[in-house]
Amino acid sequence: MIQLAALDWLIVGAYLASMTALGIWLSRRGGSFTDFFLAGRSLTTPMLIATLVSSYYGIDVLTATPQLAYTYVVVTWVGLGRPAYLFLLIAALLVASRLRTEPFVSLPDVMVRYYDQNVGYTGTVASFLYSVPALQLYGFGLIGELLFEWPPYLSILLFGSVALVYTLGGSFLGVVVTDAVQFVIMCVTLAVAVPFSLSMIGGFDSMIGTLGTEYFEPMGNLSPWLFLVYAMTYLVVFVEPGFYQRIFAARSSKVIRNAFLLGIVLWGAFDWICTILGMVAKTAVLQGAMDAGLPADQSLLAVVFAVLPTGLLGLFLAGVLATQMSTLDSCCLVAGGNISYDVYRPLVNPRPRTESSCV
Repeated sequence: MIQLAALDWLIVGAYLASMTALGIWLSRRGGSFTDFFLAGRSLTTPMLIATLVSSYYGIDVLTATPQLAYTYVVVTWVGLGRPAYLFLLIAALLVASRLRTEPFVSLPDVMVRYYDQNVGYTGTVASFLYSVPALQLYGFGLIGELLFEWPPYLSILLFGSVALVYTLGGSFLGVVVTDAVQFVIMCVTLAVAVPFSLSMIGGFDSMIGTLGTEYFEPMGNLSPWLFLVYAMTYLVVFVEPGFYQRIFAARSSKVIRNAFLLGIVLWGAFDWICTILGMVAKTAVLQGAMDAGLPADQSLLAVVFAVLPTGLLGLFLAGVLATQMSTLDSCCLVAGGNISYDVYRPLVNPRPRTESSCV
């Protein structure tokens, strides 16, 4: 268990309380189902960037990317992660612009439009199972167990309840607004951690000297087949329900294009920071500054806990929670929409689903 000062606990508590209060405040807004589920199709470029970047990154990125960097170093960023940006770019420029011309509400809507209702129901089941936030809730349990030595169920109940309150109360607009707050917190705290962590090992030049130049080969010595396998996993973006929800919520195709172009830059920066912190952990272990038995998937957390001062550590922990909540809230909203819109609505009102039938 890490030792937190009173200021750190205060910051974490203030973050959780503010997210809950924001959701309750936004719950006063009324409107149609489209207003609730797609924020009235009003997302601007900054709003779309914030919700895209934050919702795609959770505790898995904060553990998996540094773990790969700890083992393979630079190739993690250059070779293993970059295909994702290519597929995101294709999805934004070719897929999103076409789909945004019709009044779709959900991914199963697309299936109904181009196939039939039975195919739509199949897509609904797949979308629901994909969106059930089991992995995100597990992440909360892991955070509580690793950081506070809480039983997993306690962390799941506490953090999951906060996310559920502001998601159900504030609708998709609440998700977007809280995502924007979470986006700022997680980006700032990780960026601040970099200079602190590099100073611990003597700077970037010291890292190169300790690890050796072979660790900095852009493509490493990994098999091309391994790169192909990693690249193919990113095809998931084309069936990602949350991705389509954000496309349908955008104000225009231009907003989608601009958000993805700028978002790719931010995704790249976030991934690079996680890679750097994993490399710092590897260097610190070789220099004897950190325990040689450090689990690779905890490398980023171990480095940050070792270098950040009081106050910044509390802000970082709020950022860790933010990354997880920003993914959980999106999953909850999509899964709920699958039940209420994609299953219940066509059963009680089987007419063709158009924009006018969503109000």
